[in-house]
Amino acid sequence: MAGLRLGPLLRYIDDSSATVWVEASRPCTAEVRCPGGAGGTARTFQIAGHHYAIVPVSGLAPATDTSYEVLLDGTPVWPLPDSPFPPSVIRTPDGGTVRVAFGSCRWAAPAEDEKDTVGPDALDTLATRIAAAPEGERPDVLLLLGDQVYADETSQATQHWLAARRDLAEPPGSRSRTTRSTPTSTTNRGSTPRSAGCCPPSPAA
Repeated sequence: MAGLRLGPLLRYIDDSSATVWVEASRPCTAEVRCPGGAGGTARTFQIAGHHYAIVPVSGLAPATDTSYEVLLDGTPVWPLPDSPFPPSVIRTPDGGTVRVAFGSCRWAAPAEDEKDTVGPDALDTLATRIAAAPEGERPDVLLLLGDQVYADETSQATQHWLAARRDLAEPPGSRSRTTRSTPTSTTNRGSTPRSAGCCPPSPAA
Protein backbone atom coordinates (compact mmCIF):
# COMPACT_ATOMS: atom_id res chain seq x y z
CA MET A 1 0.00 0.00 0.00
CA ALA A 2 1.29 3.46 -0.89
CA GLY A 3 2.14 5.76 1.99
CA LEU A 4 2.62 9.51 2.23
CA ARG A 5 6.31 10.40 2.61
CA LEU A 6 6.15 14.20 2.28
CA GLY A 7 3.41 16.76 1.85
CA PRO A 8 0.86 17.79 1.04
CA LEU A 9 2.27 21.11 -0.15
CA LEU A 10 -0.01 23.73 -1.70
CA ARG A 11 1.88 25.05 -4.73
CA TYR A 12 -0.45 27.26 -6.76
CA ILE A 13 -3.84 28.92 -6.28
CA ASP A 14 -6.11 31.07 -8.42
CA ASP A 15 -9.77 31.95 -7.96
CA SER A 16 -11.08 28.49 -8.96
CA SER A 17 -8.17 26.03 -9.03
CA ALA A 18 -5.00 24.95 -7.24
CA THR A 19 -2.20 22.39 -7.38
CA VAL A 20 -1.08 20.19 -4.49
CA TRP A 21 2.31 18.41 -4.36
CA VAL A 22 2.92 15.12 -2.54
CA GLU A 23 5.61 12.45 -2.33
CA ALA A 24 4.45 8.85 -2.04
CA SER A 25 6.35 5.74 -1.00
CA ARG A 26 5.60 3.93 -4.29
CA PRO A 27 3.90 4.51 -7.67
CA CYS A 28 0.21 5.27 -7.20
CA THR A 29 -2.65 7.61 -8.03
CA ALA A 30 -2.82 10.65 -5.77
CA GLU A 31 -6.16 12.35 -5.20
CA VAL A 32 -7.15 15.60 -3.53
CA ARG A 33 -10.79 15.55 -2.43
CA CYS A 34 -12.77 18.54 -1.19
CA PRO A 35 -16.32 18.90 0.14
CA GLY A 36 -18.80 19.93 -2.54
CA GLY A 37 -17.16 18.01 -5.38
CA ALA A 38 -13.95 19.99 -5.97
CA GLY A 39 -10.78 17.95 -6.35
CA GLY A 40 -8.49 16.18 -8.78
CA THR A 41 -6.22 13.19 -9.37
CA ALA A 42 -2.75 12.56 -10.83
CA ARG A 43 -0.41 9.61 -11.24
CA THR A 44 2.96 9.81 -9.56
CA PHE A 45 6.13 10.31 -11.58
CA GLN A 46 9.57 9.05 -10.58
CA ILE A 47 12.83 10.96 -10.11
CA ALA A 48 15.89 9.24 -8.65
CA GLY A 49 13.78 6.58 -6.98
CA HIS A 50 11.30 9.05 -5.46
CA HIS A 51 7.62 9.13 -6.41
CA TYR A 52 5.99 12.55 -6.72
CA ALA A 53 2.60 13.82 -7.85
CA ILE A 54 1.34 17.30 -8.66
CA VAL A 55 -2.44 17.13 -8.37
CA PRO A 56 -4.52 19.76 -10.22
CA VAL A 57 -7.54 20.73 -8.13
CA SER A 58 -10.53 22.27 -9.93
CA GLY A 59 -14.05 23.33 -9.00
CA LEU A 60 -13.11 25.73 -6.19
CA ALA A 61 -15.16 28.84 -5.48
CA PRO A 62 -13.50 32.29 -5.36
CA ALA A 63 -12.74 33.90 -1.99
CA THR A 64 -13.39 30.74 0.04
CA ASP A 65 -11.55 28.45 2.44
CA THR A 66 -11.99 24.83 1.37
CA SER A 67 -10.71 21.94 3.46
CA TYR A 68 -9.27 18.93 1.66
CA GLU A 69 -7.98 15.42 2.18
CA VAL A 70 -5.36 13.43 0.28
CA LEU A 71 -5.85 9.84 -0.85
CA LEU A 72 -3.31 7.46 -2.39
CA ASP A 73 -4.86 4.68 -4.48
CA GLY A 74 -8.16 5.48 -2.78
CA THR A 75 -6.84 5.24 0.79
CA PRO A 76 -6.96 8.42 2.92
CA VAL A 77 -3.48 9.46 4.09
CA TRP A 78 -4.06 13.11 5.04
CA PRO A 79 -4.98 14.57 7.46
CA LEU A 80 -3.25 12.23 9.86
CA PRO A 81 -5.47 10.30 12.27
CA ASP A 82 -5.99 12.10 15.59
CA SER A 83 -4.07 15.15 14.34
CA PRO A 84 -4.15 18.04 16.85
CA PHE A 85 -3.89 20.57 14.02
CA PRO A 86 -6.74 22.29 12.17
CA PRO A 87 -7.75 20.94 8.74
CA SER A 88 -5.59 21.81 5.74
CA VAL A 89 -7.41 24.33 3.55
CA ILE A 90 -7.14 25.88 0.11
CA ARG A 91 -7.87 29.61 0.41
CA THR A 92 -8.74 31.10 -2.98
CA PRO A 93 -7.98 34.81 -3.47
CA ASP A 94 -10.60 37.52 -3.22
CA GLY A 95 -8.89 39.94 -5.59
CA GLY A 96 -7.70 42.20 -2.78
CA THR A 97 -4.34 42.64 -1.06
CA VAL A 98 -1.78 39.83 -1.34
CA ARG A 99 0.05 39.21 1.93
CA VAL A 100 3.57 37.75 1.61
CA ALA A 101 5.66 36.13 4.36
CA PHE A 102 9.36 35.87 3.55
CA GLY A 103 12.55 34.83 5.24
CA SER A 104 15.96 33.23 4.84
CA CYS A 105 18.47 31.08 6.69
CA ARG A 106 16.13 29.05 8.87
CA TRP A 107 17.31 27.79 12.25
CA ALA A 108 16.08 24.32 13.14
CA ALA A 109 15.16 23.81 16.76
CA PRO A 110 17.89 21.86 18.61
CA ALA A 111 17.35 18.57 20.34
CA GLU A 112 15.84 18.74 23.82
CA ASP A 113 19.19 18.05 25.48
CA GLU A 114 21.04 20.76 23.51
CA LYS A 115 21.22 24.49 24.19
CA ASP A 116 19.34 26.81 21.84
CA THR A 117 21.82 29.59 21.06
CA VAL A 118 19.66 31.46 18.55
CA GLY A 119 16.06 31.38 19.75
CA PRO A 120 12.75 30.51 18.10
CA ASP A 121 12.63 30.11 14.34
CA ALA A 122 10.30 32.66 12.72
CA LEU A 123 8.64 30.12 10.41
CA ASP A 124 7.97 27.75 13.31
CA THR A 125 6.46 30.67 15.23
CA LEU A 126 4.25 31.63 12.28
CA ALA A 127 3.03 28.04 11.90
CA THR A 128 2.23 27.84 15.62
CA ARG A 129 0.24 31.08 15.43
CA ILE A 130 -1.77 29.93 12.41
CA ALA A 131 -2.48 26.53 13.99
CA ALA A 132 -3.76 28.25 17.14
CA ALA A 133 -6.06 30.60 15.19
CA PRO A 134 -6.79 29.00 11.78
CA GLU A 135 -9.51 31.54 10.96
CA GLY A 136 -7.21 34.47 11.64
CA GLU A 137 -4.87 36.43 9.43
CA ARG A 138 -2.36 34.40 7.44
CA PRO A 139 -0.03 35.02 4.48
CA ASP A 140 -1.16 34.24 0.94
CA VAL A 141 2.39 33.42 -0.20
CA LEU A 142 5.46 32.03 1.57
CA LEU A 143 8.68 33.23 -0.10
CA LEU A 144 11.92 31.62 1.12
CA LEU A 145 14.90 33.72 0.03
CA GLY A 146 18.59 32.90 0.11
CA ASP A 147 20.02 29.49 0.88
CA GLN A 148 17.54 26.92 2.18
CA VAL A 149 19.24 23.61 1.39
CA TYR A 150 22.39 23.56 3.50
CA ALA A 151 23.40 23.95 7.12
CA ASP A 152 26.33 26.03 8.38
CA GLU A 153 25.91 24.83 11.95
CA THR A 154 24.42 21.39 12.53
CA SER A 155 23.20 19.55 15.60
CA GLN A 156 25.14 16.67 17.09
CA ALA A 157 22.53 14.26 15.74
CA THR A 158 22.98 15.62 12.20
CA GLN A 159 26.78 15.48 12.48
CA HIS A 160 26.60 11.83 13.56
CA TRP A 161 24.26 11.10 10.64
CA LEU A 162 26.68 12.73 8.18
CA ALA A 163 29.75 11.08 9.72
CA ALA A 164 28.17 7.66 9.20
CA ARG A 165 28.11 8.38 5.46
CA ARG A 166 31.42 10.16 4.84
CA ASP A 167 34.57 11.37 6.56
CA LEU A 168 33.85 14.99 7.51
CA ALA A 169 37.57 15.79 7.28
CA GLU A 170 37.60 14.83 3.59
CA PRO A 171 36.52 17.33 0.91
CA PRO A 172 33.01 16.58 -0.36
CA GLY A 173 32.98 14.53 -3.55
CA SER A 174 36.23 12.70 -2.79
CA ARG A 175 36.18 8.93 -2.52
CA SER A 176 38.41 6.42 -0.78
CA ARG A 177 38.30 2.73 -0.03
CA THR A 178 37.06 3.33 3.50
CA THR A 179 34.66 6.26 3.12
CA ARG A 180 31.62 7.12 1.09
CA SER A 181 31.05 10.66 -0.11
CA THR A 182 27.81 12.56 -0.26
CA PRO A 183 27.80 14.43 -3.61
CA THR A 184 25.27 16.98 -2.39
CA SER A 185 27.49 18.32 0.40
CA THR A 186 30.11 21.03 0.59
CA THR A 187 32.51 22.05 3.33
CA ASN A 188 32.55 25.49 4.92
CA ARG A 189 34.68 27.04 7.65
CA GLY A 190 37.27 24.28 7.76
CA SER A 191 35.67 21.15 9.16
CA THR A 192 32.18 22.58 9.66
CA PRO A 193 29.85 20.62 7.37
CA ARG A 194 27.35 22.27 5.07
CA SER A 195 24.83 19.70 3.95
CA ALA A 196 22.66 20.16 0.88
CA GLY A 197 19.44 18.23 1.18
CA CYS A 198 21.00 15.49 3.30
CA CYS A 199 19.65 16.07 6.76
CA PRO A 200 18.21 13.10 8.67
CA PRO A 201 14.43 12.75 8.63
CA SER A 202 12.53 14.38 11.45
CA PRO A 203 8.92 14.11 12.63
CA ALA A 204 6.49 16.30 10.72
CA ALA A 205 5.59 19.55 12.42
